[in-house]
Amino acid sequence: FNIGIRNPRGSGIVGVIQLPPGVACASAGDYERYFIKDGVRYHHIFDPSTGYPARGANASTVIAADALTADALSTAAVIMGKDVKKLVRRPDIEIILFFAKDSSLNYTIIGAERYKVDFGDSD
Repeated sequence: FNIGIRNPRGSGIVGVIQLPPGVACASAGDYERYFIKDGVRYHHIFDPSTGYPARGANASTVIAADALTADALSTAAVIMGKDVKKLVRRPDIEIILFFAKDSSLNYTIIGAERYKVDFGDSD
């Protein structure tokens, strides 16, 4: 089945992942519940080390064997950003991180190479 990945800085989807049966997918990010004050985005995912909104990644999508793991790691990935590689060393976990700056959007894929991920012209 195909899963659309929402653009964390715009409308619509930024890409599509083709997933086989038997896996779960969850996304987290700073784009649903937030406000901007003095040019700073404040959102609902807090970094426990600072007590402030996480700045690791703007959004993440995690593919795992079960929904509980995918959901927990998608939030952790937003907090940790690229450092989430240290946490996830299991072959059954795949992560896509999104980093937005101004209007540009970049992504990093950690372990999701076995799935067809189509981002069109985004990179």
